[in-house]
Amino acid sequence: MTSYKLGIFPEPTIYTQHAKRLYFDMAKKQLRPISPSERSRQLVVTFLHENMGVPYEAIGDAIYPKGEPEKTVASVKSADGFAVLGVQGNGDLSPLENHSHCHFYRAAKSAGIAAIGITNGESIEFLILDDLTGKYKVTEKMFSYKDLCAMHGKMPVNVLNKRKRTDFSISDPSDIVNLAEGYDISGDNTEAKFLPFIINLHECLIDDVIRCEGLKVPGCDYIMDAGEAVAVFNNAGIKSSGDKYRSLLFKDGSGDVIAASIGVLAIERSGHHFKRTYLCVGIDSSEAHHSSLQLAIDDNVTFNWSDQAIVKHDGKIAVGKTGHVKPSDLLQYVRKKSSRLVYENEIYLGRIDISQPLDINSEDMLEFLSRLIEYALIRDSFRAIIKAERESK
Repeated sequence: MTSYKLGIFPEPTIYTQHAKRLYFDMAKKQLRPISPSERSRQLVVTFLHENMGVPYEAIGDAIYPKGEPEKTVASVKSADGFAVLGVQGNGDLSPLENHSHCHFYRAAKSAGIAAIGITNGESIEFLILDDLTGKYKVTEKMFSYKDLCAMHGKMPVNVLNKRKRTDFSISDPSDIVNLAEGYDISGDNTEAKFLPFIINLHECLIDDVIRCEGLKVPGCDYIMDAGEAVAVFNNAGIKSSGDKYRSLLFKDGSGDVIAASIGVLAIERSGHHFKRTYLCVGIDSSEAHHSSLQLAIDDNVTFNWSDQAIVKHDGKIAVGKTGHVKPSDLLQYVRKKSSRLVYENEIYLGRIDISQPLDINSEDMLEFLSRLIEYALIRDSFRAIIKAERESK
């Protein structure tokens, strides 16, 4: 029987939030509570990525139909979302020979999965479906991600597609409109003049083949660029079913981890029947998991000639379900916390060169991201103060 040791990889990094110990899942781009089964999942995710060449974007969760009693440690998806591998774990350290995975075998076979993995958190072994017996048998072969997709007649996820960048100097205006609609990032009434900027920024944020380096946010220590994330950040005004963000990790002054996720989204706010275009910042911290900032691009972005976008914010802010606060009160608070963010009584977030495809590591983009995240965190501390004041009355 051939099994592969998971212990060759470093233990998953442990982060904290208010003394809670967490892992950061590179596949789901989420902070997840530590447990034996979660440790097993993190080691399996690392094995799939490092040893089998599976991109994080292709690693998913369960293969079971809803209601099944067990959960899959991980699954591997093809470009069209078909599961080409399922990995099941016991959640304890029992020997691999003591299989009790009947539900998993049946679910995998029913789903048409030709290869499966079994892990006990320390080792992993692989089995393939025998066409003659209809049963899974242990194999000594180590599959690559491309092998798994080929076995099922599927195409692999191609992360290099993210590198596709639009050349606006030669793009037809109608093509730009169609591209924005295809990305589903432009609002119903967003003017055409904003579309090149919206597309350029969106393509920069989802292109995580190049990772952001050297980002500096006052009061925080930068940990890493976790890449593209499909995440849900709700607040009192918006509901999300899952949108694309760029996820960046920091530690605050107390050592707690903060995930800041930035994305360009078309959102229909509560009480409205049309979508608007927003630049959104989701914050996952010890204090909150929500959409901290929704910057309406139509109202807060202007252009200097044709090659620079100037991004400001009008200071609008809501505090949960208790209602809005005057922008002038937020402006005054921001000025106390970080005077660099205020210019001529406005929240100033940056000036970006849009004459070419945006580079996340360019000086203007790093400054813009720094200001954007700092502003979102200050908004959250302001919210906490206002909420406490209102609850005390």
